[in-house]
Amino acid sequence: MDKFASSVLNLISDVSNYAYLIPIIGGLIIGLAWGIPGDGGTEFAKKHWKGVIGGTMLVAGCIYLGKYVYGKMSF
Repeated sequence: MDKFASSVLNLISDVSNYAYLIPIIGGLIIGLAWGIPGDGGTEFAKKHWKGVIGGTMLVAGCIYLGKYVYGKMSF
């Protein structure tokens, strides 16, 4: 079990270094969709900006929650 937990912690540690890229990429996609003339891009941006924020919070929360839980567990 300790080997499995260490593997999961290593994965979380590796991913957490790049978690800041999620809102940047999402913001760029929404910004590009909003900047492209036409109703399709604007409607896409209006429809999906909440998903970018929610997805960022979900992924970042899972990463930090995983680190916290692993720190509290002892093997």
